[in-house]
Amino acid sequence: MKIKTLVIWGIFLVLLFGVTTSRVLAQSDMPSTNFSCASDADRLNVVNQHIQLQADSGIIPNWVGAKAGEATPYYDLDGNIVVYMYPVLHNGEEVGYTVLQSNTCTILQFASTTQPHVYSYEQAFAAQTQLNLRLEEDHYLYLGPLDMYYVMRDSSKANDGSRILVNMMDFQVIALDSQGNRVTYIEKIDIDSSLFMMEQTGASQLGEVKGAKDLSGVPVYLQFWYGDCWVGCTPTAGGTLMGYWAQHGYPNLVWDWDGSGRPTGTIIRLHDLAETQCDGSAGSTWYYKLSTAMQTLFAERGYSGAVSGYHEYPSYEQFCYEIDHDRPVVVSFMGYNGGQWIGPAHSTTGIGYSTIGGPFMRINPNLSGYPNPVWVYYGSDYTFLSYNTLIPLDNLPPTTSHLISGGTLGENGWYVTKPTITLSSTDNFGGSGVSYIQYRVDGGGWITYNAGFTIYNGQHTIDYRAVDNAGHWETAKSFSIKVDTVKPINPNTISPGCTAQSGIWQNTCNDANFTWSGASDEHSGIAGYEYLWANGTAAWTTSSGYNPPTVSDGSYILQIRTKDNAGNWSSWVTRFILKYDGTAPTGTLNLNHGASLTYVTLVRAYLSSSDASSGVAGYRMRETGGNWTEWEASAGSVLWLLPPVSNSQHIIEVQYKDQAGNLSNIASVDIWMDLYPVSPSSTNYTLARSTFGVTGTTGSTSNYQLNGTLGQPSMIGLSTSTHYKVCAGYWAENCTTEPKIYLPVILR
Repeated sequence: MKIKTLVIWGIFLVLLFGVTTSRVLAQSDMPSTNFSCASDADRLNVVNQHIQLQADSGIIPNWVGAKAGEATPYYDLDGNIVVYMYPVLHNGEEVGYTVLQSNTCTILQFASTTQPHVYSYEQAFAAQTQLNLRLEEDHYLYLGPLDMYYVMRDSSKANDGSRILVNMMDFQVIALDSQGNRVTYIEKIDIDSSLFMMEQTGASQLGEVKGAKDLSGVPVYLQFWYGDCWVGCTPTAGGTLMGYWAQHGYPNLVWDWDGSGRPTGTIIRLHDLAETQCDGSAGSTWYYKLSTAMQTLFAERGYSGAVSGYHEYPSYEQFCYEIDHDRPVVVSFMGYNGGQWIGPAHSTTGIGYSTIGGPFMRINPNLSGYPNPVWVYYGSDYTFLSYNTLIPLDNLPPTTSHLISGGTLGENGWYVTKPTITLSSTDNFGGSGVSYIQYRVDGGGWITYNAGFTIYNGQHTIDYRAVDNAGHWETAKSFSIKVDTVKPINPNTISPGCTAQSGIWQNTCNDANFTWSGASDEHSGIAGYEYLWANGTAAWTTSSGYNPPTVSDGSYILQIRTKDNAGNWSSWVTRFILKYDGTAPTGTLNLNHGASLTYVTLVRAYLSSSDASSGVAGYRMRETGGNWTEWEASAGSVLWLLPPVSNSQHIIEVQYKDQAGNLSNIASVDIWMDLYPVSPSSTNYTLARSTFGVTGTTGSTSNYQLNGTLGQPSMIGLSTSTHYKVCAGYWAENCTTEPKIYLPVILR
């Protein structure tokens, strides 16, 4: 049988007739109902009745005993709910779906297949990252029986109201602006089609086909006049395959014969090789000769070893198998109905399939009046004669790419947490497949790639390559990556530029000029510092120093933290505490509560001092003309021993010092000493207070009984039983001999 390439309506009617045999029904085909749609219960009741009707009538036998599950709302472009899609569940397993119009409770559509959004959701979701799109997971659109869409938004324009609609059935894409106007139409979404497809039949065997797939990048070539006839549909469809493979690693397959911008040269060559016959109006080609013609042309263009596949009366599964393996096919068929041919035989280009509501085949008719792809139903309305597909041998190396994911990108291109590096490789269409991937770090040895890996800190160059099963090595690719996950080290040495120690009070350095050193960063290097002076506002500097303004009395803290070029910060540390006190302390002196006369050598000095900043550190004392005592810690009062010179004036001085070393003015006080009272001896005397701690008891006579011991070696001879008398202002055992003790007395 010959495949004729006549451009007539009969062919297209065959194609359209195939579409109407789908299980997807139009609203006019459905029985109308008068049920209320006021509640979820009303809608659920209608759906369950419909399920039972289909089961009882035998239309869908596996719906016997099935019930509707939870509904999913579908919206129109204005955001209104227009239909509810109910899964049909049997023993918890989904065995179909039913679409209910929201306002009339009319069944619009039903099928014994999985819900479209359930069927392909994972692929739509997976496309988000690659396409930089955001999937609105719970907002599906219903614009007609086969017009159900995922709603996605461009992440870079997420808030402008524009939408990208991806058809759940065939994955065609419509882009809408914020007003809902179509702004562009993309024939097929420009990504790896596997993202939008469910799991397909394995390469080693044919089996049940599930899902949908549509090949991207398949050109549309239309028949044209050549010589004395139209170039046949068969070489035109074969030329489509050449155009497809020219975009997938075999660029020498297409050429322009007549300057029309179309691959006329390719199609004419297939026309000749397939021995197309011209009768003055139309060309006809034996469909089985296309296989040899494509193989010959493939070899002529420098791609040796190419083979063509050919099947007579192929099955739907065979057709889908080729599409699953990214190979378009030349589909040859004859329209047939009731034993009568209803149209001439025709060759088209098969580019996709869908089992949703189907089985459907997606084809390019290759007809001048019908350049766009159409869906046809794979049923009994035509005879599927053959298909031809091209399976090129592997002449090209694989292509490998890298992905850096995770990790936190800091500054200057440095990662501050370790990212994961993933390598992926694909072989050319029809190739032998990727054998393995290798990578190396900084020119080291090659490592076989197994899974995503992280890289250690530093600046690194990663080389990678892959080899296919035919032994074709890819030219190595490279990329650089910088990783620094370590905080920098703060400065450990700091100088104020003047005489001062951190945390110690001083009185000279009030104009510090700090410099620091010792900061380090192993990987990205030091970018600069932030410093905080005296609890002020943090400031940034790239230098290793800070000159604060002149300070007044007080304590000032300098804190520093360090930043590296990757953006890592160290913790705040206190590096210097400047304590400055330039003001001297003040103080006073008081003797014996201000007495101007003393009859004893031991007096009590009362000390009082203050310092507003660093505080009083101590005092020293002297008698005028004498030597200062050693510095002593501050005290409220102390005892001061005067020389035993009667009838003498004594000037006592004190000076205070603060923590910073500032000295106060000298405070002084004078006191007169009288050791020898002129009063006669009598009992009107009492023992004066002394450091010796001796007490006495007044006797019946002028004698005085001493009690206790002096505890002083020089006072040996003191008796506690002897009565002492006043002799020349001192207590003694008798007045004729030199007194053995010198205990002054005062008038009572």
